[in-house]
Amino acid sequence: MFMTKRRRSTPEDHKRTITRIRLEIVTSELERMDRYLKVFEASLEDEKKQIGEAHDRVIKSFKSLSEDEQAMLGEPFLDDYWEASEKFPQLLLISFVIAWYAFVEQNLLNLCQRVGVLEPKERKNKYLDDARRLLETKKKGLFAKSWNKLKLIQQLRNYLVHEGREILWSFTKSQDYKILCRMSVTGLSEVYLRFDPNLFQYLKRNGLIDLSGPPFEIQPTFEYCSDLIDFGVELFTHLINELSAISSSPS
Repeated sequence: MFMTKRRRSTPEDHKRTITRIRLEIVTSELERMDRYLKVFEASLEDEKKQIGEAHDRVIKSFKSLSEDEQAMLGEPFLDDYWEASEKFPQLLLISFVIAWYAFVEQNLLNLCQRVGVLEPKERKNKYLDDARRLLETKKKGLFAKSWNKLKLIQQLRNYLVHEGREILWSFTKSQDYKILCRMSVTGLSEVYLRFDPNLFQYLKRNGLIDLSGPPFEIQPTFEYCSDLIDFGVELFTHLINELSAISSSPS
């Protein structure tokens, strides 16, 4: 029986393997974030279900009470349900947006080091714009399709970190309060918001802002955070493949 002779690996094979490993490291971490989101969302749904069942059991046990008395008994359950529906998800999702951005920025700088455009000792005080500038010395236009979205996510992250969820508002228009907001709340039809217009439109398009207020709050959703995962995978797949193709091409 004859054995087929195994082909020797070439330098190009090694480069392709390294590219695949680099991409798998980044995407596996993003996929882990996605699983974390799904586990937390499922646990919240289970928590809400348990609160509802506990509420129904208590009310059923006190059928002889008046409707007002039953409502008083149910108030603590309503508070718990509101926390599980609104407060707990927002604590997680705001933290998730901030963590996702930090992960992307860190791994873009890691990529800069791997392709030789950034020395470890030069990394301090380097951020998203630096990563783009450095990587595009390898290939101009690398971020052509992703840059606007990245910058808007950066703005969102910075606002959440430095300003919090709430958007400042005023009854009168001024140099700072420029964005007209029409509300459905009785007695308050129009106010002006202090906010970046481009970021405001981005939040509206993605359903990330509650305009029924005041107060007006940024409200990330599970769907939006899941979209960030997909965007991150697409971004790094594109960058790593493009940069690897450059390093593999003959000089």
